[in-house]
Amino acid sequence: MRNIISVFGRSPFVPLQMHMEKVVECVEQIPVIIEIYRQGDSKKVESIALDVSKLEHQADQIKHEIRNSLPRGLFMPVDRTKLLKILSLQDGIANRAEDTAVLLTFKQAKTFKGFDAAFDLFMGKCLETFELSRVRRQNLLDR
Repeated sequence: MRNIISVFGRSPFVPLQMHMEKVVECVEQIPVIIEIYRQGDSKKVESIALDVSKLEHQADQIKHEIRNSLPRGLFMPVDRTKLLKILSLQDGIANRAEDTAVLLTFKQAKTFKGFDAAFDLFMGKCLETFELSRVRRQNLLDR
């Protein structure tokens, strides 16, 4: 007979937060790699892209651990489907950060006049949106 503690399982929130921390580390490298790319330092761009890929891989390992350890029983602190959806969304952000970093390693290109300022504004809004959603998500989990 299962004891009462095993019915409830362990909380998935700590690993989910660890996953998000890796996602944040990936995203934080995007402005850095963009700036290095603009400077034309392709070796440094490759190095940062490799770092982002390693961080994304670490996030994937945490993701797999979460998926493999989620109980299928009745008593989880949150609906399993919703938790997996949050995990999938977080994973998608890390994947896009890795994609961006790797794309910058393909070819050094010049930009058009005025492009950098417009792109920086766009990137700033994307990072701001990411940060706001991360804080909002954290607030929901802290309840």
